[in-house]
Amino acid sequence: MAQSIVVPDIVEPNKNYEYSIGGNSGLQYYWDMGDGSQNQGVAIQHVYDTAGSYSIEVLVVNDKLLLVDEYQTVVTVEERSYDSYAIVLNELLPNPSGPDETEWIEVYNAGAAIVDLQGWLIRDAAGKEYMIDGSVMIPSNGYVVIERADSKIALNNNAERVVLIAPDGVVRDAVEYLDSAQDDVSYARLEGVWEWTRTPTKKSQNVLTVNTTRPVQPEQQSSAKDLRAVELVVEEQEDVSADVIQEAVDVFESVEIVLSELYPAPDGDDRALEFIELYNPHAFEVSLAGWSLTDTKRTYFFTTEVVPANEYLLVERQRSKIALNNTGDTVMLVNPLGDIVDVSTYAQAPNDASWSMYNDMWQWTESVTPEEENYVPYVDEVVLMSEKTTSDEVVSVRSVVQEVYPGMSIAAAKQRAPGTLVTVTGSVAALPGTFAKQVAYIQDESSGMQVYFFHADWPQELELGQVVQVAGELSEAYGEARVKVRQAKDIVLTSEIGGQPEEVLIKQAYEHVGRLVTIAGEVVAYSGSAMTLSDDQFNELIVRTDALSTKFDVREGASLYITGVMRQRGDVIQLYVRSVDDIEEVVSADKQEPMPISARTVTISSDKSGGFFGTFSSAWVLAYSSVGLCIGILVFLLYTTRRHTIRNY
Repeated sequence: MAQSIVVPDIVEPNKNYEYSIGGNSGLQYYWDMGDGSQNQGVAIQHVYDTAGSYSIEVLVVNDKLLLVDEYQTVVTVEERSYDSYAIVLNELLPNPSGPDETEWIEVYNAGAAIVDLQGWLIRDAAGKEYMIDGSVMIPSNGYVVIERADSKIALNNNAERVVLIAPDGVVRDAVEYLDSAQDDVSYARLEGVWEWTRTPTKKSQNVLTVNTTRPVQPEQQSSAKDLRAVELVVEEQEDVSADVIQEAVDVFESVEIVLSELYPAPDGDDRALEFIELYNPHAFEVSLAGWSLTDTKRTYFFTTEVVPANEYLLVERQRSKIALNNTGDTVMLVNPLGDIVDVSTYAQAPNDASWSMYNDMWQWTESVTPEEENYVPYVDEVVLMSEKTTSDEVVSVRSVVQEVYPGMSIAAAKQRAPGTLVTVTGSVAALPGTFAKQVAYIQDESSGMQVYFFHADWPQELELGQVVQVAGELSEAYGEARVKVRQAKDIVLTSEIGGQPEEVLIKQAYEHVGRLVTIAGEVVAYSGSAMTLSDDQFNELIVRTDALSTKFDVREGASLYITGVMRQRGDVIQLYVRSVDDIEEVVSADKQEPMPISARTVTISSDKSGGFFGTFSSAWVLAYSSVGLCIGILVFLLYTTRRHTIRNY
């Protein structure tokens, strides 16, 4: 007999995984995956579309179609943030002594969690791409080697660039070499530094072995541990120590990490909200091991932090213990050689404003932009300060920054490129906090769009249906267009009311992303926080109920009117309800009014497959009620007797 259902340790939406159960010959295994789909076999493949918990049930029958056993388990499908992963490129072998087909690329998991590499992408300088197909688990401190025979990526012997891209499309690591690769010499990461080594270490810890004086290339080195790596070479090659050490000094002098933003007087708890932001302007990542931040009173030393290429690093006060004074302060960034790389000084800090580097000058702005490009849309007074300026020598000049936010329809805005400044006007289709505190939805006659406000300082008077004017920057999240608001005054309220949902067919709903719509259909599956609605043409739509504060009961086969916002998450488009009031049951003429959805009783059939374990339809029962009832009772009694006999056999 089967012992248990075997499910993967990690399950992510929109990824294919195997589920199995130990089986015996002569038995049949019917799977109900908990999301409205069924399958048959000892081992099956399945893809869950959305995150959530799903109850899996397996029914086991013999050759006489009698129930032998049944098993249940729960699988949790989780959306995962690739930002928390530490998957990096670790070693390349571009020029093996044997056939070129034996080249390989090695990936390393420097994090603490097991990671599924399904959907990760490798790309070379020529644009050749290889996507890891199928579930490939890489444990903590583990390695995965991608062979050229599988990837078809040919590493150039002279110069090459390899990029590692997560399934969300974000580049997570990249490495480049510009000199010639010798036979059986691999390019390996050693303590954050890429170096040529004569000891390739496939699927094991990298080892540095050199017998040449290959020069250190500043454009390749991205780590503050370069000096340590160079010293290791010096121990083996004493005759080149002077040159190598000088080259290491040159490396540090060429790496320019800069201060980008200081937030000294937040509107709230200083200890929880203050931060210092750094920016890496280079096309390669930079390790900050050995670097430090100081305000002359307290110094914070970096250890394992890395600033990705052309990205920001946030250093919160809770981590650094550096308290930025509201009356004025000086912050310095120091490299491992003790050189002050950057410095910023400010005087009295306005409340809830950030001291930001913008247009090559330090300025106060109401737009606080942690881990994002700095922004100063409205400036009345710009305070310019040099490294030598004291608080008594502040030079104030008046400057007006003219930002153009052209007005247009939402449909027209969605056709513009990310980064475009626009003004859109629409009625509120979903209030902030419905789906996330930083997200709202507005719509006009042309389309609908998400509004994203990082600080979530929304106008308190904001109401559903209210017409608002929003000025911001276009961007994209999970494939869905949105407008990013920088500050509260970019949202202008009006006294107008509009924005009624549009009634559409299920097959039309997919064309209304960002818009409030109403659809009608029959519930064909319901599990967790998702239900599947179908129309008489067998068109289906997933309805998400994540926003509801409490779970409600709904019977399969119920005919519903559902209102919600069509949202896109990657390649998946679904309808998201805002509250229980968005769901209304279609009732017959003899009923006075629809029953509240929260009071309805769940009526789930024992089988959802519609095949061997199919159920009687309500229409059949109504047409042949007396005969159906008799047959149903007889079948139930026979089934119960046989099942009891089997279980006691």
